[in-house]
Amino acid sequence: MILPVSWAAVLEMFRPAFRRRGTFTVFTVLATGMVTQIGRRSVVGMLSGARMAAVISFHAASPVELAGELLGLVAAEFPGRGVHGVGDAAYHGKPLLVPQTTWTTRLPANAVLYGLAPPRTGRRGRPALKGAKLGKPAAVAGAAGWSRVTVVRYGRTESVFLAEVPCIWYGSFGNAVGRCVLVREEDSARAYDLALFTIDAAATTAQLVQRYAVRWSIEPSNAMGKQQMGVGQARNRVPKAVERTVPFGMLMQSMVILWYALHGYHPNDVLARRLAEPWYESKTEPSFEDMIAKLRKTLIAARFSAVRPGHIDPELLRDYALACTAAAA
Repeated sequence: MILPVSWAAVLEMFRPAFRRRGTFTVFTVLATGMVTQIGRRSVVGMLSGARMAAVISFHAASPVELAGELLGLVAAEFPGRGVHGVGDAAYHGKPLLVPQTTWTTRLPANAVLYGLAPPRTGRRGRPALKGAKLGKPAAVAGAAGWSRVTVVRYGRTESVFLAEVPCIWYGSFGNAVGRCVLVREEDSARAYDLALFTIDAAATTAQLVQRYAVRWSIEPSNAMGKQQMGVGQARNRVPKAVERTVPFGMLMQSMVILWYALHGYHPNDVLARRLAEPWYESKTEPSFEDMIAKLRKTLIAARFSAVRPGHIDPELLRDYALACTAAAA
């Protein structure tokens, strides 16, 4: 990113406030993007304003400290229960080393791993905090022993190759003992397809892969909450309103799914969507958009198809044809 010397000099004065060079770089990009962006000044908007949206992921500005704080709150709320946190490659760092919890994250391709710290020699001086350098995940994969394992991911039972190497990710988690879990698909020609780092010493490799896959269902849920339910669009200032608005939106999202499962589902829903939009050739299940659209049609039908004022036909919610007809009218 090319900056005028004068602006770079102003930003440089803040460098001592950051312990890591990468964090200062993100600060520089966001600061520049905020002053150049004339539209929405979200994190993505600031990256766009700095012309760095294609280079830096918005996850780079995610607060790892807040993730660690949230992990601690969950552990405190459920004492005696195992709490396992999972995050993508942006979520790694010492703040995630929370007592009574574990953390599993995706390893970036440039992460450097080390062997476990050797036993103390009894000599004077500081003991070694890490072992020999193992290298990046590609190097670790080349020297690892692989085995075929059956895992359940994304609603499917599949056979993959897994490898496990005890290691330390010193640059992110200090000398915390962890494991590198490598995944390679059966038909893959790559050294590995997925690399995970975990501080969970008890879970099997298959359980860790399945746990990481479960993370994906949460991400589309958050995306749908923002796109379809408007979660996060409210502008509140009162503390209680801030704390309640987003949970309320996510609750309503769950209630839409619940209504659809109990009263709205029909086998022809997916067929009708594919006939209307034939480019969805692989569509086999209704999306949240389908669910909320059908509920909206049903609400419209209820308004205009009452048996008499104040009394709604109880069968109306289950009558898909009437709902669609009333909505079209």
